[in-house]
Amino acid sequence: LIFGEMGEGMKQPRVSIIILNWNGLNDTIECLESLKKITYNNYEVIVVDNASSSDDVVVLRKKFGKYIKIIENDKNYGFAKGNNIAMRKVMKEEKSKYVLLLNNDTVVDPVFLDELVKTGESDEKVGIVGGKNYYYNIGRKKEKVWYSGGSIRWWSGTIIHDNDQKDNLSKETDYIVGSLMLIRVGLIKKIGIFYSKFFVYCEDVDLCLRAKKEGYRAVYNPNSIIWHKVGKSSGLGSPFFIFYSVRNRFWLIRRNYNSTKYYLFIIAFLFYKQPIWLFKFLFNGQF
Repeated sequence: LIFGEMGEGMKQPRVSIIILNWNGLNDTIECLESLKKITYNNYEVIVVDNASSSDDVVVLRKKFGKYIKIIENDKNYGFAKGNNIAMRKVMKEEKSKYVLLLNNDTVVDPVFLDELVKTGESDEKVGIVGGKNYYYNIGRKKEKVWYSGGSIRWWSGTIIHDNDQKDNLSKETDYIVGSLMLIRVGLIKKIGIFYSKFFVYCEDVDLCLRAKKEGYRAVYNPNSIIWHKVGKSSGLGSPFFIFYSVRNRFWLIRRNYNSTKYYLFIIAFLFYKQPIWLFKFLFNGQF
């Protein structure tokens, strides 16, 4: 796929950048500092605080002032509902053409948003756009790729990240990861926001699958780059991570595939994936 650039003098569409914070003050500050250096001009930043236990909101207001708008939630609503609250606000105001979901534990490249919008503007059927996620490193070196597109194996519920270091071509992909997700507001109005019961994990994949059913495409642009502190909030391999990632895959398959595929997935889980995982946990002493 080849995508053209926005023409000279063409007005930049407005983007609402949504960052969810939950007890991640230092990460959120680093993320916001990197955003202040981007080359794109027509955007707003909305920080959603999911009832952090410390004084995160006070510090963020003092440090960033009018650069950010803050939504204070009364409890931790998770990734799905926390972002939904902000997306509803953006839709109600009807000022932005796109929303950008950005993890607070990321640092962005200065041109990352220009690249995302360029892809979005190339075709009105491009509904969701993502970029290259590198593992976070202090020197911002382009070292190890965490995400460069992805695919779904419905029969096993496996959500696969491409992580090809040399994958430098724009391409259509099965899903865009929620750490960096540009979504057309018109698409959200048509298919709805995240399924809030997911709480965390798989809500991004679910949204992409729903978009595809309506004829929209999810596209990966390798020139939009961020560095991601993967698993910072939930901890990869933790009981929290395992519970939500496994439960939500059942919901993901049931919501987006027919009954035959769902029951085949259950069989594959019970007799293939679950025994492997149980052996792995017991072998590692994770009783």
